[in-house]
Parts: sequence; structure tokens; C-alpha cells
Amino acid sequence: AVHVKGLMPTLDELDAIREDFRSLVEEMNGESFCAERLFGIGGSIRSAAKIYGDLCNDGDRFDYLLPEHLKAIFALYADEPDAFAHNALRTVPDRIHTFLPGCAIIDEVFSITGASRLDICRYGVREGYLAERVLVTPVSAEE
Repeated sequence: AVHVKGLMPTLDELDAIREDFRSLVEEMNGESFCAERLFGIGGSIRSAAKIYGDLCNDGDRFDYLLPEHLKAIFALYADEPDAFAHNALRTVPDRIHTFLPGCAIIDEVFSITGASRLDICRYGVREGYLAERVLVTPVSAEE
């Protein structure tokens, strides 16, 4: 389903993203997910941390996210969406259209798991694949 009609989602569109994500999780045989700490990779997660640092924390960036970081991002966006978009464009121009939907999903993951912290992994799946397949010398069967 298409959730966002414009460049930046409305608050109602963010709520629809949250609801659909939660429904997808609930469809997973009703499994319960609990974690004190999460680990994340990807552009939306890194963008959320950059946005929090630059727009909500006087430029001081962290390599983790807390639920209150996301609350601060959403509060700032709800208060002045145009100014927020303008400032966010300077921080994450390549993610301007995806980081808020990503933040909504991350916020739901916090809510579903009860986690209090998400550590941002420095490297992603792509780097792991390259390290495994390209940079590591394969061990021969004779050794």
C-alpha cells in the first residue's frame, strides 16, 4: 500500500504506517518479541540519529537511538513541518522522503519489544557481504 502521497508524510500517514507495520508483526503467528536492546542497520536508522543530533540536540550526534529521541523528532515535525523539512533536507538530503516513515517503524519496534535503546551498527548487510565474499581469503580444503 502507498502510505505517503507527498514528499514528507502527514501525521495521519505516519499513523497508517505504524498501524500497518504492527499488523504485519501481529500476523507472524502472534509471536511475542521482547528485547532490552536493539541493533540496527540501514539508512533510515542512521538518518534518524543524524536528524536527532542536528535538529534536536544542538549538533551532538550519537551512535544510538532512544525512544525519546524519536519522540523529539516527531514533536519537532508536528510543531513546524515546513521548517523541519527545510532543516532535514540539509542533514539527510538523500533520505528526505524515507527517514520519517523509517522513524515511525523504529518507534513501533521500540513499542513492540519494550526495548530502551537501539545501537546503530556501523556497517550494513552490503558491507558484511563484501567482507565475507571479497575481502576474506577462502580457506582451501587441503588445510
